[in-house]
Parts: sequence; structure tokens; C-alpha cells
Amino acid sequence: MKRRTTCMKFALIIAVSSVILISYANAGTGDDNDATSPEVGVEWVTEYSFPHSPLPNSDDSAKAFYNGLGNAGWTRRFDKGNGDTKEAHFEYNGQDSTYIDGVDIAWYQGHGTKSRLELSTYWKWVGFSNEIEWGDHDLEWIALHSCHSTEEPSNFKGSHYGLNGVHLICGFKTAALNCVDGGNFANRLLNGEKVRHAWRHAIDDTHGSGYTVRIIGENSACGNDHIWGEGSVIADPTVDSGYYMWTYSCSD
Repeated sequence: MKRRTTCMKFALIIAVSSVILISYANAGTGDDNDATSPEVGVEWVTEYSFPHSPLPNSDDSAKAFYNGLGNAGWTRRFDKGNGDTKEAHFEYNGQDSTYIDGVDIAWYQGHGTKSRLELSTYWKWVGFSNEIEWGDHDLEWIALHSCHSTEEPSNFKGSHYGLNGVHLICGFKTAALNCVDGGNFANRLLNGEKVRHAWRHAIDDTHGSGYTVRIIGENSACGNDHIWGEGSVIADPTVDSGYYMWTYSCSD
């Protein structure tokens, strides 16, 4: 019997965004030890009030991802949840270089929309188009386990380039189920799957038809990335106004 935390087949849609317009910068890494001492961090929210629903699995999922990589030798940097999940941890004018952009791979699980992460019901959120610049310090990959988080890729090329050196942003084009997917994602990454494949397979294992994942990259070469120590990783990409995306539909 199929678990509601899984999918089997995918309809693949690969789309390329608007033509690259200008070269913006060469993204750098925040440290020189990515391959030899990779770092992981997670943020999650379970406690919401009406009209948002509580998300009781967010912590278990994030911690499974965190500990899956940590037990394999990755340095555990931060595990922040509920009131300790701060907007500043994600924002370019806040503390992102210490938190989200201070690790090689990050995970967020909680509510979201196509334009922002909603860290609480009313007053804490992070806008994609104007509040983030991920990858100019250290971040290579991030998973946004929230509804519609990557539905609109152009939001990551807004007034501030959210896609600012990060290789891949993994998320959902559609709504998402609040499943415990973090451990499966970590295991697949550690078993040598490419990052984008590990994401679609992990989500397919817990979601059925009607759910679609989308992965956004700076360019098509980012889609070849494995995590550190498990295969090839491209050099930090040149940042410009373009992006590339991969879209996979889950099925029963």
C-alpha cells in the first residue's frame, strides 16, 4: 500500500526562463573547506494559529535531514525552530552569513507562498524578491519544504537576486504535504543521487498525484550537482538575471 508520504512516477517538464540579460557577479564561497568540512543547517516551524494550520511534522522532518547528514560527517551548524526561527537568519541585511548563507546546504520546513516564507501566522515572513541574496557567502543548495515555494522562479531574480550564487533551490510548484521527508532526502543525497533527483524522489515517496516539485538553478549545469563528497559539484556559477528550472509531477 502506498504511503501518503510518497510518489512513483514523474512527468518531467523542463523549462528555461527568459534570456540572460546581464552579468551580475561571480559568487564566492564563505569558506575554503566545502568539500572537506561541509556544513548543514535547518529551520522549521510547527506552531501556527488560525487561519494557518499547525504543521506537526516540520521539526521531525528537518531534524531527520540535519542528523542524516550530521551522522555522515557533516558539521551541524544550527537547528532553529518556532520562536527561534528568525527572519534575519534568511535575509541579506540580517544574519544570513551566519545562518542560511553560512552553510553548504540548508532546509526550511513551514508555511510559505510563491512570494515568501511565512515563519509565523501574522508577523514574521521572508520575501523572495527583495529580502534574500543566497549564495554570495557559502550556500550551495537549499530545500524549501513549503507550499508554492518555487512556483514563481522570477521572484528569485527580483530587486535583489535571491538566486545569488546558490546552485539550486528545491521546492514546490504546488501545495505540499507536511510529511517527514528530510531523512529520505538526506539518504538519497548520501547515496550519490544528484541534488535535483534526490529532491524529486524523496517528495515522490510521500506525495501523490496533484503535487509538483520545482527546482531552480542559476543555469542548467547546476542540475548536475551532487552534494560534497558524493559526486561532482560545479564551480560557483556566474550570477545574472537568468535562471533554469526543472519541474516534476508526482503520481500515485
